[in-house]
Amino acid sequence: MIDTFIARRPALNKTILNTGDETVYGYRVQIFFGSGRQAAYDAQEKFRQEFPDLRTYITYSEPNFKVQAGDFRTRLEAEKLRNELTQMFTSLFIISGKINPPKADPSND
Repeated sequence: MIDTFIARRPALNKTILNTGDETVYGYRVQIFFGSGRQAAYDAQEKFRQEFPDLRTYITYSEPNFKVQAGDFRTRLEAEKLRNELTQMFTSLFIISGKINPPKADPSND
Protein backbone atom coordinates (compact mmCIF):
# COMPACT_ATOMS: atom_id res chain seq x y z
CA MET A 1 0.00 0.00 0.00
CA ILE A 2 2.85 2.39 0.78
CA ASP A 3 4.37 1.68 -2.63
CA THR A 4 1.04 2.60 -4.24
CA PHE A 5 0.95 5.98 -2.47
CA ILE A 6 4.56 6.67 -3.38
CA ALA A 7 3.80 5.91 -7.01
CA ARG A 8 0.72 8.19 -6.97
CA ARG A 9 2.38 11.05 -5.10
CA PRO A 10 3.29 13.18 -8.17
CA ALA A 11 -0.28 12.99 -9.47
CA LEU A 12 -1.73 13.87 -6.07
CA ASN A 13 0.61 16.84 -5.68
CA LYS A 14 -0.30 18.10 -9.14
CA THR A 15 -4.01 17.99 -8.24
CA ILE A 16 -3.44 19.92 -5.02
CA LEU A 17 -1.29 22.60 -6.67
CA ASN A 18 -3.66 23.34 -9.56
CA THR A 19 -6.70 24.41 -7.55
CA GLY A 20 -6.94 27.76 -9.35
CA ASP A 21 -6.94 29.66 -6.05
CA GLU A 22 -3.36 30.89 -6.44
CA THR A 23 -2.60 34.54 -5.91
CA VAL A 24 0.49 36.52 -6.80
CA TYR A 25 1.60 40.05 -6.08
CA GLY A 26 0.82 42.72 -8.61
CA TYR A 27 -1.14 45.94 -9.09
CA ARG A 28 -4.70 47.23 -9.38
CA VAL A 29 -6.09 50.67 -10.15
CA GLN A 30 -8.35 52.09 -7.45
CA ILE A 31 -11.14 54.00 -9.15
CA PHE A 32 -13.36 54.84 -6.18
CA PHE A 33 -13.01 55.47 -2.45
CA GLY A 34 -15.95 56.70 -0.38
CA SER A 35 -18.68 55.92 2.12
CA GLY A 36 -21.58 55.51 -0.31
CA ARG A 37 -22.43 51.94 -1.29
CA GLN A 38 -24.52 52.98 -4.27
CA ALA A 39 -21.79 55.35 -5.45
CA ALA A 40 -19.32 52.44 -5.35
CA TYR A 41 -21.64 50.25 -7.42
CA ASP A 42 -22.20 53.12 -9.86
CA ALA A 43 -18.44 53.57 -10.30
CA GLN A 44 -18.06 49.85 -10.87
CA GLU A 45 -20.81 49.83 -13.51
CA LYS A 46 -19.37 52.91 -15.24
CA PHE A 47 -16.01 51.15 -15.46
CA ARG A 48 -17.54 47.88 -16.72
CA GLN A 49 -19.31 49.68 -19.56
CA GLU A 50 -15.96 50.90 -20.92
CA PHE A 51 -13.80 47.87 -19.99
CA PRO A 52 -16.00 44.74 -19.86
CA ASP A 53 -13.03 42.36 -20.01
CA LEU A 54 -11.31 43.64 -16.85
CA ARG A 55 -12.31 42.40 -13.41
CA THR A 56 -13.42 44.81 -10.71
CA TYR A 57 -13.39 44.34 -6.95
CA ILE A 58 -15.40 46.11 -4.26
CA THR A 59 -14.12 45.98 -0.69
CA TYR A 60 -15.57 47.51 2.45
CA SER A 61 -13.42 48.75 5.29
CA GLU A 62 -15.65 50.59 7.73
CA PRO A 63 -16.82 53.23 6.90
CA ASN A 64 -15.55 53.28 3.28
CA PHE A 65 -15.96 51.33 0.08
CA LYS A 66 -13.13 50.85 -2.40
CA VAL A 67 -13.49 49.85 -6.03
CA GLN A 68 -10.38 48.48 -7.69
CA ALA A 69 -9.93 47.31 -11.25
CA GLY A 70 -7.62 44.93 -13.04
CA ASP A 71 -5.04 42.32 -12.17
CA PHE A 72 -1.72 43.60 -13.48
CA ARG A 73 1.65 41.96 -13.02
CA THR A 74 3.61 45.16 -13.61
CA ARG A 75 3.14 48.73 -12.47
CA LEU A 76 3.56 49.87 -16.07
CA GLU A 77 0.40 47.98 -17.13
CA ALA A 78 -1.54 49.55 -14.25
CA GLU A 79 -0.16 52.98 -15.12
CA LYS A 80 -1.43 52.59 -18.69
CA LEU A 81 -4.98 51.92 -17.46
CA ARG A 82 -4.78 54.78 -14.97
CA ASN A 83 -3.86 57.17 -17.79
CA GLU A 84 -6.85 55.97 -19.84
CA LEU A 85 -9.20 56.58 -16.89
CA THR A 86 -8.20 60.13 -15.99
CA GLN A 87 -11.18 61.61 -17.84
CA MET A 88 -13.71 59.17 -16.29
CA PHE A 89 -12.73 59.23 -12.60
CA THR A 90 -11.46 62.00 -10.35
CA SER A 91 -9.08 60.23 -7.96
CA LEU A 92 -7.09 57.27 -9.24
CA PHE A 93 -4.45 55.35 -7.35
CA ILE A 94 -2.30 52.37 -8.16
CA ILE A 95 -2.47 49.82 -5.37
CA SER A 96 0.03 47.00 -4.94
CA GLY A 97 -1.04 43.74 -3.34
CA LYS A 98 -2.25 40.25 -4.07
CA ILE A 99 -3.97 39.81 -7.41
CA ASN A 100 -5.65 36.96 -9.22
CA PRO A 101 -3.31 35.95 -12.02
CA PRO A 102 -4.80 35.90 -15.50
CA LYS A 103 -5.89 32.50 -16.72
CA ALA A 104 -3.41 30.72 -18.99
CA ASP A 105 -4.47 30.62 -22.62
CA PRO A 106 -4.57 26.94 -23.65
CA SER A 107 -4.09 27.89 -27.31
CA ASN A 108 -0.54 29.04 -26.51
CA ASP A 109 0.61 25.53 -25.55
